[in-house]
Amino acid sequence: MNIYQDNSEYFQKIIHMAKEKLIDKYGESMSSQLREYTTLVFYNKRSKIARFEVAITHPKLDRFSREGGRNEVLKKLANDKPFMLVDISEVVKDMEPVWERKIVSHLLSDFTHEIIPRKLFGKK
Repeated sequence: MNIYQDNSEYFQKIIHMAKEKLIDKYGESMSSQLREYTTLVFYNKRSKIARFEVAITHPKLDRFSREGGRNEVLKKLANDKPFMLVDISEVVKDMEPVWERKIVSHLLSDFTHEIIPRKLFGKK
């Protein structure tokens, strides 16, 4: 499930990685290590800074598919200290806004599918 907002001031996108999706990607043998997680990017179009967050779902608590679970995940994503900040002002200074959004979306994809799984698998 993806949640997407885009206006003149900011761009925000949320990606949830369900356990089934993770099993499809990494295989059944990894299922004991896999945990659902949700990633978010909040990109301020004026400052050109992208804030990346992650909320790892507790295996026996709320799931993103339920209303209560969604609200818990969104609270976890609203941390004071960001998980990762990226200043892309130099990269996008001569680009049209549509390309800024594409770059930020690509960074979110890498964050969601490469960085977070490596962090999760590295903990075990």
